[in-house]
Amino acid sequence: MPQRMVKALEDDMQLRGAVPLSAVERARNEIMQIIKEMSEAGEIELTLYQEQTVE
Repeated sequence: MPQRMVKALEDDMQLRGAVPLSAVERARNEIMQIIKEMSEAGEIELTLYQEQTVE
């Protein structure tokens, strides 16, 4: 992500302040639903990677 976008995102986060966890989870679910719909419609292609584990 370009540094200018990083700065804009950080500034926005500071202005918003603390956000309730329920709002974060609701936004995350909405984003994932949109991604799923776009993937099913063939608009985007998802490549999932297996997360590394530590033993």
